[in-house]
Amino acid sequence: MTLTTQLGWTLTPEEFGHVWDRLGMDVFPYPLQVARAGITQREQAEVNERVRARLRTAGILGRGDRVDPELDASLRMLHAPEISVDSVWMAEDGSDSPHRVLAARVGRRAAIATQEPGPSEHAGGDVLVRDVGISALVSAVVAELPADRAGRLPGGHWPAEQAEQVSALTELLAARRLRAGQLGVTTHGERGPSLFWFDVAGDGRYALMRTVRADGRPWVALAPADAAMLREQLAHLLRGSGAAHGV
Repeated sequence: MTLTTQLGWTLTPEEFGHVWDRLGMDVFPYPLQVARAGITQREQAEVNERVRARLRTAGILGRGDRVDPELDASLRMLHAPEISVDSVWMAEDGSDSPHRVLAARVGRRAAIATQEPGPSEHAGGDVLVRDVGISALVSAVVAELPADRAGRLPGGHWPAEQAEQVSALTELLAARRLRAGQLGVTTHGERGPSLFWFDVAGDGRYALMRTVRADGRPWVALAPADAAMLREQLAHLLRGSGAAHGV
């Protein structure tokens, strides 16, 4: 169901795809996933007409079926950002479709899209698009994660080639999880490193990071993670990728 409020625009996958196409943009930006409705050309035309009618009623399509200019600007930022932060996570409940988040910044404006799980791995659900402060990309993405406390174990750092022999690490990675996901950053089209996290049942949240040290050796780091720690690590990844301060 289309919903337009002061907090943003909530679009069904069909509506999101229709607006995206009207703006002449190509593939959806990672990690957003929208399945195309309709099998035959005729069915697709019927779907498009129904979607167009809903979008007109909601005021998203105006005169000449032009897209609302504010939504237009937000979607174009998501399509071609200078800086972006993304998140994908899944609950360990048998679902195939993850929660997806993308925050993007261009110049002095920023937007975030949050997508609910959909019917399958490659088909997401409804998408909420809203503006955020340009200094709030990292905070806005981390705020979309489910709450959990930091894990109780201390973590550590190990050379990657030795990680599989570290019992403290392998036992924790094998423990029953409630949720797991990854966070990533992109600057000017260049994908940076990812930060992985997981929630251990009866314990808490941990972050797993892979780094390359000055001597070229890859290392693995595991640490208890709360929201503040994840924000700090994401900001560090952005700074390391050459992004400006204040994200």
